[in-house]
This record gives sequence, structure tokens and C-alpha cells, in this order.
Amino acid sequence: MAGGPRILIVEDEPTLAENLYGYLERQGMVPDVAYDGHGALVLLREAALA
Repeated sequence: MAGGPRILIVEDEPTLAENLYGYLERQGMVPDVAYDGHGALVLLREAALA
């Protein structure tokens, strides 16, 4: 997997989401961020179609 495993962060607090994103990226993961449930579903559907 290029760049490490992908992980989806679903968090409505932008500061917390950014901190999680940075931490996970430094750990070698490829994070995606959604700020609500609808955004998470959109990202999951896009990933399933890729």
C-alpha cells in the first residue's frame, strides 16, 4: 500500500481532526478527514469505487 494504510477520521471538531491527521500521518498512515457522518459516507463510497 503506497504511503501506508489508509484511515478515515470522522470528527466534527476541526482542531482535533487536524491534530489526529498530523499524528497519524507522522506514523506512516494516509488519513482522510470527514467532519460529519454525511462526509464520511461520501468518502467511503468514493474509496469503494476506486
